[in-house]
Amino acid sequence: MAAKIDEIKIPILKYYVNVNAKCYKRRQIREAEIEISFALEFNLSPPTLSMWLNLYISIWDIYITTDEFARENELIKRTKLLINFKKICQQSYILYLDIFQYLDAMLLTISIRKFKPVHLTTALLFLVLGKSYSQFTSQEIFELISDKGYSISKSN
Repeated sequence: MAAKIDEIKIPILKYYVNVNAKCYKRRQIREAEIEISFALEFNLSPPTLSMWLNLYISIWDIYITTDEFARENELIKRTKLLINFKKICQQSYILYLDIFQYLDAMLLTISIRKFKPVHLTTALLFLVLGKSYSQFTSQEIFELISDKGYSISKSN
């Protein structure tokens, strides 16, 4: 089933019969696929935190480069920074990697699962942008998170 979603060329069913040492017949594989599809309510590719984060950083990049209000903002004028995540340059690449590493670190904390994905990703974007525009430091973020009772390890 995953091959039908992810692959460009879908392998034929006979391949899966052979891979399983002919333990399952084509009909059994098709029936299992239908049963799984119904069990998942045909939600075969649900949105992930990475998808939400990619969406919001793409929206940010468009906003910061095209919107007059963004360019007239006092903070942008003062710092002369147009922070992009997907621009083809080293600074954007580093920010892109950083924000996804923060996301990965967040996912290691089980208590984070109680928040909606859209809230987590927008909060993460806010923190990374705030840090990039020198609105707060890594130390301030660390202290705030620690005060809220979340267990994180200190880095940079």
